[in-house]
Amino acid sequence: MQRSCARFGTRRLKLTEELGKSESWISVPERKIFLYREDCSPDKQIQLTIKNEGNKAVCVYGGPAKDKRGKDDFLMYAETKRWEEMGKGAYGPMKAMMLGRLKFEGPKGVAMKNMGPFEAFLTALGKPSYDASKCP
Repeated sequence: MQRSCARFGTRRLKLTEELGKSESWISVPERKIFLYREDCSPDKQIQLTIKNEGNKAVCVYGGPAKDKRGKDDFLMYAETKRWEEMGKGAYGPMKAMMLGRLKFEGPKGVAMKNMGPFEAFLTALGKPSYDASKCP
C-alpha cells in the first residue's frame, strides 16, 4: 500500500466501512479519486484507487496519477488555501462546492449519497505534514 493510502488514520473506519456498505459506491468494483491544487498544475494530479473488498472500500494505490479518469471516477481540485481550510474542518465538501472553493467532476449522485465519507476524506487530507510551497 502506498503512503498516501495510509494517511487517513482514525478517519479510515468511516471511509472504509461507510463506503463499503453504500450501494451507490459499490455498484462498480473500483473507483479512482484524482486531486490537484489549482495553484500547481492539473498535470500534478494525485490518484487514489479504491477497491471494494469484503464490504469495505480499500485504498490500494495512492500516488502520482497513473491512470486516465473514467466515468465512475472523481476529480476534485481547489487552491492550496482551500484544501488547507477543508483539511482543518473549516467547512465540508458541500459548502466548499456551493462557494466555488472546491471544483468537482464525477458521478454527482454517488457523491451526494456519500457526503459523510467524502467529508472525512477531505478532513483527513489536512492531517499529514507537508510543504505547501512545493507542488507534488
